[in-house]
Amino acid sequence: MSREIRLYTVILLAFLISAGFKNDIEALGVSAYWHDLTTGPAIAVIKQSSVYLAFLGSALSLYFVKQATEVRWRLNSVLIAVALCSCIAGLRVSAVQPAEGFKAALGLLVFLNIYFVTGSCVVMLGYREVVQAAATAVQIFGAVLILLNFVDYVSGHGYVPGNPRMFGSASHPNFFAVQLAVACSALWFAVVSPRRFVVKILALFVLSLGCVLLKETGSRTGLLMLVSALYVITWARLGLWVHGGLIALGTLGLFFYVMSQGIELSILGESFSRGEVQDTRTGAWSLMWSLISEEPLWGYGISTIRSENSFLRGWLLYGFVYAFLSVAVILQTTARVTSLSASRKRSPEVLLAGLAVSLAVGSIFEGYMVDAFSLPVVVFQVVVALTAFDLPDPRRSSRTSVVRKRVLNERALTGRTG
Repeated sequence: MSREIRLYTVILLAFLISAGFKNDIEALGVSAYWHDLTTGPAIAVIKQSSVYLAFLGSALSLYFVKQATEVRWRLNSVLIAVALCSCIAGLRVSAVQPAEGFKAALGLLVFLNIYFVTGSCVVMLGYREVVQAAATAVQIFGAVLILLNFVDYVSGHGYVPGNPRMFGSASHPNFFAVQLAVACSALWFAVVSPRRFVVKILALFVLSLGCVLLKETGSRTGLLMLVSALYVITWARLGLWVHGGLIALGTLGLFFYVMSQGIELSILGESFSRGEVQDTRTGAWSLMWSLISEEPLWGYGISTIRSENSFLRGWLLYGFVYAFLSVAVILQTTARVTSLSASRKRSPEVLLAGLAVSLAVGSIFEGYMVDAFSLPVVVFQVVVALTAFDLPDPRRSSRTSVVRKRVLNERALTGRTG
């Protein structure tokens, strides 16, 4: 593995850990409901260092500045749409709370950082190596997330007294479940990929711990996301009849998921019990829609109501244009990476497709895709960047060969091997 690939992996890992372990300790301390939530010492240290990890990722990215100047950058439609969404969000929320506008700007900078570093690495080293490095970064993050939280779980941390659901390092059961779905999906890809037997066993072991934690969150969305990702990742290795059976089971599962808003699921565990209130989303969707109808064009900038749908949350906060641009980005990216994975059945694109589909499905029931900086957003940004640089372009290909030859010559002169 070359130094550039190792550096790219570290950069992505720094952003993933920073987004997955955001420092909310001070906010929780003054929370009216969750101030009793406890966190283990290891997770507490990482949370307190999360901002520095983001700065570390940005600082390491400067290594690729020279290479970035040699890339023939093209105006990608998804890049333009993401930038427009960030600008719309930043301007709208700044009119209400300037500090939140600053967060939106930082979120855009992180995306641009990931985008340009990915492009530079693709030109230097080729798409195959870069996409494998991205998959490795997500898998390492997934293992770290699960192992640290499992230590908290066995030591009694990660819970609010009186609530059976595990809040974990994300400080909310639903958000934690989304992170676990990403982590477990990445580890499942390690299990089914051609790897050493020891690696497969270790990945399967950590995956089983992640499933235990996911059960403890009591999140139906997390379960649906994981099933969606596993289905996509496993699809390429199954026969036609199995495909048909899984489609039928998936359709049936989705039906029962929607119906479960009014069905008692506590048979799966106390964490799935919602008490007397079973329908936790229809009411939120109805309330968001009623508010949207009053301010459909510009949105409100901020909102304190439950955000149980990314499309409705984006429309509620930032208006009509933002909502439809964001949905277009999600659909276009998911369709693109899924089509790529269809012809590369054992490549890391299969993991990217599984993650994209999982996040898209989960966004129907959670509002995380509107966040300025969060783990689902960063993972999706990585998918966006990688799919943007896997487009056939003869000019880019010729330029790539020139830059790669120069890099190899420099290594030969300095006595390094790639």
